[in-house]
Amino acid sequence: MADSVTCTLHPNRPAAGVCGSCGLPVCSACVGTSRDGMLRCHACGFGQATSGVRDREPDPLSKIPKALIIAFSILVFAALLWMLL
Repeated sequence: MADSVTCTLHPNRPAAGVCGSCGLPVCSACVGTSRDGMLRCHACGFGQATSGVRDREPDPLSKIPKALIIAFSILVFAALLWMLL
């Protein structure tokens, strides 16, 4: 009789899947779908990828309108050009 596969972290639970990164068998409590659609365990990034917590803070320049950045860049370029002449 073949032994059933159990979770790597919870030996008393049956495996619900295999991590797409490390290949270890994991139970339903330890496996989840990452942003790229692969099954992953917590250790390989499922927890970070699906927890809703941002990986990093957004770039502060992303809140500034692009037109304002372009206008400021043109102004700086014109000032540098004027100083060179």
